Amino acid sequence: MTKAFFGEGISTEGLVLFDHTGLPTFQYHSHLPDAPSIEDCYAICRGENTTLWLYPYTDFELIQVNPEKNSFISHQTPGTLHGSQAISIRGKYSYFYSPYNKGGNFIQLETRREQC
Repeated sequence: MTKAFFGEGISTEGLVLFDHTGLPTFQYHSHLPDAPSIEDCYAICRGENTTLWLYPYTDFELIQVNPEKNSFISHQTPGTLHGSQAISIRGKYSYFYSPYNKGGNFIQLETRREQC
């Protein structure tokens, strides 16, 4: 897997979580070296507890991240969902808003749920 990082220092992480004092508590590429690369994130939403769901460019994999456990699960998505501007996760379904060439439509995808 090739990772493209832009800039230097913390800007190469793709996603960084900070505590209330401004100190980094989670750095995506450092804590998850085998995770898919984040060059640009088209959508992100909160999952259960502390999990996050990401929809990064260029491969448009739906990635469930658990920053407390430094773990992730990656889900492939069909090309018809690429470019979605927003995501929402509820139960076993993922909802994608406005993929490339689909205007302002919502599309539902059933996603296998596992704990990461």
